Amino acid sequence: MCKPDRRAFGMTSSRLEVRAVACLFIDDYDINVEAARAAGMQAHLFEDNERTFAPIEAHLSGAFARKSP
Repeated sequence: MCKPDRRAFGMTSSRLEVRAVACLFIDDYDINVEAARAAGMQAHLFEDNERTFAPIEAHLSGAFARKSP
């Protein structure tokens, strides 16, 4: 299983023990970004560093949420 199969994103968040909504996925392929969003993740299409820093900073300001045991 691999990108852009949305199950790959669910498996990744599960293995990391993080809710999908707490994940920020960044990729330079729109199909992968859309698949991550469909799986419940926040996602950003990478175009250049300047436009990517703001979404990362916003995410790090409070988006982390561990799964309940």
